[in-house]
Amino acid sequence: MNIILKTARIARGVKVKTLAAALGIAPAEYLELESRLRPVTPKLAKALSGYYSLPFYYFDELYPDPEKRMDTLGRRISSLAQEEEPPISWGPTANSGQALMESLLQQRALRSELKELLHEQVLLYEQMLSLMRLYREQ
Repeated sequence: MNIILKTARIARGVKVKTLAAALGIAPAEYLELESRLRPVTPKLAKALSGYYSLPFYYFDELYPDPEKRMDTLGRRISSLAQEEEPPISWGPTANSGQALMESLLQQRALRSELKELLHEQVLLYEQMLSLMRLYREQ
């Protein structure tokens, strides 16, 4: 079930026939989209975006289910936050400057990934709030 399509349709009180006509497809095809039997094409995603006045990426099939993304992001963020920074030793355990550089580069990459994941989590939260506002309007 495509939660976003169904929630947006119900929140606006739009009938399947009306929405399908606005998108230029048959009602049966729309129900297939809502049931995830057929993927939402970029063209349909743009049409849905215009119809509901919501961002395009809410309807794009390239973005997985928001609940699954939030769960995955939460797990990844918590695992990154729990990772300890490698100890920097200037003594005999540091055989070469290259090992130290690799460690620092890995640390920088992990911090960058964490920053990107936190940004995506904020975007998903905003998406959820927009859908909730849309639902309350009806």
